[in-house]
Amino acid sequence: GGYLTGACKRNRAYLADKVTIDALVRPGYEDVAFDPQTSGGLLVALAPKPAARLVRALHAKGIAAAAVIGVAVERREAYVVLR
Repeated sequence: GGYLTGACKRNRAYLADKVTIDALVRPGYEDVAFDPQTSGGLLVALAPKPAARLVRALHAKGIAAAAVIGVAVERREAYVVLR
């Protein structure tokens, strides 16, 4: 097993009623969504076409990890759904 920060656990508890985690999400992967070390400037929200252009530009600059990781949709059962 790995180690979780105290803030990760507190974030998960605080957001429990706002986040739904799909059963297909592999164990441990959901921790990344709650870990404070992976928040902040690492995420950018853009419309689909500019997002694709940005990912291509970042790849061209050697940032291979740049990727679209989700989409914004009309709110359904939760504020955030991890799939």
